[in-house]
Amino acid sequence: MNILKMKYFIDVADHLSFTKAAQQNYVSQTAVSQQIAAVERELEVQLFLRDKGRVALTPAGEAFYQDCARILRHYDKAVSRAQRIQCENGGVITIGFLTACKMSYLHDIINRFHQSYPNTDIKLRQCSFEGLRQLMESGELDVALAPACNLASSEHIHIEMAAWRRMGLLVSRENPLAQYDEITVDQMKDQDFVMISPQFAGQVFGHMVSQRRKEGFEPHIVETADSSEILVMLVELNRGACFLPEKTTIYNHSLCKMLHISDNEDNFDLSIAWQKDDASPALSCFLDCLRDFFHNRYEAWADANQ
Repeated sequence: MNILKMKYFIDVADHLSFTKAAQQNYVSQTAVSQQIAAVERELEVQLFLRDKGRVALTPAGEAFYQDCARILRHYDKAVSRAQRIQCENGGVITIGFLTACKMSYLHDIINRFHQSYPNTDIKLRQCSFEGLRQLMESGELDVALAPACNLASSEHIHIEMAAWRRMGLLVSRENPLAQYDEITVDQMKDQDFVMISPQFAGQVFGHMVSQRRKEGFEPHIVETADSSEILVMLVELNRGACFLPEKTTIYNHSLCKMLHISDNEDNFDLSIAWQKDDASPALSCFLDCLRDFFHNRYEAWADANQ
């Protein structure tokens, strides 16, 4: 059994579907079915129950799934670690960050880093909240810039708070609240709200709802979005208001307006996360470049990018 077969098995088990596993791996369903059948013959164990198109793990399959998932995580981390160690003489550092937030400061940070490590390639990946968590846990990202609440559950990730961002209310220019620059919690509590779906927001969705309850009301969520870009588009269409950082959020100023909420303390952290087992000098240098920016220049940059 090789890594590819193991991945096919994991994907079928995750989706309980040979079709979806095949689509995820860009191969035919027949190819996946043949690989799984070969694994079952090799192990002399039935891993899946197949009944009229329905797929379920057998008890042996469930146990095998847990061990294979652990092996794949270690394999991904071993590959990433080997690549990171090579960073001293080249290699790659992969950085993940959220959609809908301005990230132009990375240009300056990367340029500073390349003064010390000119041969190390920096790859950028833009993801949802939940996507960043999954990529960090799988070892596919070396560094992530995200709220700590979505990353804190992993024992393999080190987290360091970098900055605080005050949350505001983004509304359509057609919304009656758009006549104001500043509002109170009482003024917004009867609004229709749009939010990132729990599937893509992870722990952030719960944080947003919990914060509204602390403010004394239950948010009327009329629609959820699969990405920050769609979320902002829903606001532009006046389908609802949403909570986003007052500064650094990307939106069309002619269609939307960001309102300051005067009587709440909804501050959201922006944290730096990286793999605990990474000791490469190149990554340490990159983290120092990030810290220097957030400690000394982030606030001025954020003010200039409202």
